[in-house]
Amino acid sequence: MHRPALVLAGLIVACQLIDARLQADDRIVVAPPNTSGEIIIRGEIIDLVGSNLRIRADGSDETRAIPISQIVRIETPYHPDYEAGLARLSEGQSREAEELFLTAYDNEPRPWVQREILSRLVQCAERREDHVTAGMRFLDIIREDPQSRFWGQAPVPWTPAVIDDALRAEAEVWLGRTFDVDRFLGASWLLFDETHHDAATTTLREFSRGTNTRISALATAQQWRIRLREGDPSDVELAGWRDHIEFIPREYRSGPQALLAAGYHRVGQYEQSAAEWLWISTVYTEQDMLTARATLESGECLYRLGRTEEAVRLFNETAERFTWSPQAGIARQRLKEIEAAATE
Repeated sequence: MHRPALVLAGLIVACQLIDARLQADDRIVVAPPNTSGEIIIRGEIIDLVGSNLRIRADGSDETRAIPISQIVRIETPYHPDYEAGLARLSEGQSREAEELFLTAYDNEPRPWVQREILSRLVQCAERREDHVTAGMRFLDIIREDPQSRFWGQAPVPWTPAVIDDALRAEAEVWLGRTFDVDRFLGASWLLFDETHHDAATTTLREFSRGTNTRISALATAQQWRIRLREGDPSDVELAGWRDHIEFIPREYRSGPQALLAAGYHRVGQYEQSAAEWLWISTVYTEQDMLTARATLESGECLYRLGRTEEAVRLFNETAERFTWSPQAGIARQRLKEIEAAATE
């Protein structure tokens, strides 16, 4: 074998050894049911699909499934660009984070980590309001893992949104496909489109009665948008919305919760609306654009009620915690108005 071939063979072996070392260095912290303690399982994570993680523990040739609900923490080596991307994202530098995540994705061999990176890319696209890219990346996740833990990031509108020509065209493509998740995204975005309203409504109604529990739960809530546009929901309707949300897994309650909060605001129950928005701000935080809006909206409700001190705290939180969001600018303006009013 010629020297270049030997060098290449050596590089391949080295890469395989590095990859094996990375994959064998996973640690899962688990809290078993009916116990107060935690255990640590070391080994190689084979995959994380749906509600289970599969791992080959050190010293074993067999894999075992661990319910995600029992997992406290996953410790695994990540690509340096992924770690750097997380830091940039937390600093509000979404563009820089996106570039780092793309590099990490291209260099990541593990499918379950690739899906995790894709979820961050959905987040970046949503921050810059590129719903087309967010939708395509989300679809890539769900096609590989239909029961994904990232369903809470489904990029569909839960608050009033502007649909440009590019998004409308892509939503038409999604609605015309045969895959349920594509059709759900398309129907959600085209719900108030003059040309596609009837088809979108019919599709959401069909999904709300379907057997896919994730799409069914979200499609049912998407139809509440029609009710909010038509007029004031009754107390009975809002109670029904709350009951529906309580049956939805926590990780994708944020969107329906936003509609419930908007419903209470619509009928002038501002204290209740603030309380519902705060659930998104503090607990249902899967969609950070929605979380930013929820924090601002809860402050707006309390300000309406004359609870200025509490409102100021929430406006400050919006401005400081979500510096990258449009809501941060609105919050800063509210703070200036309140300060000016106090000096008059």
